[in-house]
Amino acid sequence: MPTFEVAFSRYIAGLMMHIAMINELKEGFGKMKFALNHFWRFDLVFLAFLVGFLQGIMVVGVTLLNYYVIIAKSHTVIDVAKDFLAMMIIADFDNIFFLEYPESNVLKSIVLQHNEYKVSFFKIQTTTSKDCIKSETNLQLNKLSSQPS
Repeated sequence: MPTFEVAFSRYIAGLMMHIAMINELKEGFGKMKFALNHFWRFDLVFLAFLVGFLQGIMVVGVTLLNYYVIIAKSHTVIDVAKDFLAMMIIADFDNIFFLEYPESNVLKSIVLQHNEYKVSFFKIQTTTSKDCIKSETNLQLNKLSSQPS
């Protein structure tokens, strides 16, 4: 049976890991939703969906591994803190890796630059119905109120 300090530190570390991983999980769900709702933008919709799915699987895996390490392998408060920090570094490795590249890197400049193509690509669209081509040209189909029969 762990002491109160160890149990409390495990609880806090687990809670902090969960809160930190929620944004990564939301990003994964957002990528999956975008791939499914905007299938015409991709040649291989499955691969676009797979990116978000694998990000979600990674989040769940890292979180479960963190809980296992904290609960089963950490017996002191220092061990809990050390293991928590190690797992957080592993979980944020992709973000840390992206930040390490200088601004002059070609791939990073493509991701960060703002141009008309990217603005149109990331434009929020409110419908995926095949009947609605554009909201400006087909206003009757986009109304939320019921239409008379």
